[in-house]
Amino acid sequence: MTKLYSLFARTNTDTELKSDNLQFEIVDYSEKAIALFGDTKEIKDLLKAMGGKFNPRLSHNDEKQAGWIFSKTKRDELNTVLNLNK
Repeated sequence: MTKLYSLFARTNTDTELKSDNLQFEIVDYSEKAIALFGDTKEIKDLLKAMGGKFNPRLSHNDEKQAGWIFSKTKRDELNTVLNLNK
């Protein structure tokens, strides 16, 4: 089943999108890494194939959340795969 993703909001460092009830957020996590948070279970195999590492206890908004860590060099590829480049 193919899902169409639409741009929800975009800033220089954070990106959010949602499709139906799915919502994602990409944030600058460290000097060398970005993190993807949200409803990623349906695309976990894709994220893993892209080189993402799942971590159930990332710090985000002063609390621990599950998310995926990627190298900052993967931001454009991640945006393209999630159809954020509009």
